[in-house]
Amino acid sequence: MSRTLLLVLAAFALAGPAGAEVVDSQADGFTIKETAAIAASPAKVWATLIKPAAWWSPDHTYSHEARNLTLDPRAGGAWIETLPSGGGVRHMVVVYIDPPK
Repeated sequence: MSRTLLLVLAAFALAGPAGAEVVDSQADGFTIKETAAIAASPAKVWATLIKPAAWWSPDHTYSHEARNLTLDPRAGGAWIETLPSGGGVRHMVVVYIDPPK
């Protein structure tokens, strides 16, 4: 779900109203499907997606600073947050990428 979540969150950065539905539910979790109409070109969405520091909420970071987030847009790349102490957090790993799709 985390790689899908990344795409959904980027879509919300550029989208208007969205709809969601639970498509699967198990004892240990669930899967949701969210859709949104984005009035932007694939290139614009892609350019926004790969810069999470510009659209991610600082409230959802360990450092409380979205500017500490980076995304390496390649297979094997990662969504990384650097911490003021010199440490860091790897939030996600890119497993599939086909820019600008």
